[in-house]
Amino acid sequence: MDKNEQAIHTARLTLKKVYALWRLFKPLIPARIYQHKKQQLQQAKNNLAAARDQVIIKKTLKELAVSVSHKQQKLAFLQILAKLPHCSLPDVKKDLAKAKLILRETLAYLDKINLHAWPELIASLTKSQQQFVKRLHTTKTKKRATAFHNLRKSSKKLLYQLRFFEPFWPKDLKKTWKKIDLLQEQLGFEHDLVMTKEFLKNNPALVVDPQTKKQAIKCLAEKIKKLRHKCLQLAKINLGSGLNGTTLSIKLI
Repeated sequence: MDKNEQAIHTARLTLKKVYALWRLFKPLIPARIYQHKKQQLQQAKNNLAAARDQVIIKKTLKELAVSVSHKQQKLAFLQILAKLPHCSLPDVKKDLAKAKLILRETLAYLDKINLHAWPELIASLTKSQQQFVKRLHTTKTKKRATAFHNLRKSSKKLLYQLRFFEPFWPKDLKKTWKKIDLLQEQLGFEHDLVMTKEFLKNNPALVVDPQTKKQAIKCLAEKIKKLRHKCLQLAKINLGSGLNGTTLSIKLI
């Protein structure tokens, strides 16, 4: 990644982490302030999404061109890379500056909150946990693209919120956290492949031979299928002895 791409990535990642914390602190924030700042954080993420997607798609195509062993598929990805519409990243300097300001304001507000209201925070964390468990079950049973996508978002939110409680973690919760972290990492790879596949299918500006596009899409579909199977294997998390049992009994001081 060049400096501009890295700045976009860092800003998006930081926004997601702070957004997750903002949602964790919802019970302690007046409704009007909470909703206003939530919308600001969401908009700041969205403003950088197109540029970030562009970076991810190009990166994924390059990695596939190197890693695939099938000669026709490798050639297909190389040809697609050569035919990619040449366009620089959109100018996001203003969006980055705005995101930085919003992050500063949000963190300054969070820093002033009275952190003695642990029961409210635990209750908020429990909601995130319950959403994750529900979506985990949905993904296992329905195995749809939207289910994997929603599970990825829930796992990230839960991980970022759990990080806030890290100094108070019992040992078994750390093991569970690592399992969820590994799951969301694989779900992230799956998302990148899905996004790249959709780009190849639906981008009229990409002018390549239909057979070339077909080979690339076939390869992506195969990799997505394998990754989803891997995610389902990783999703066999024993939440009863890890997250479910210990989150509510974390001893806070």
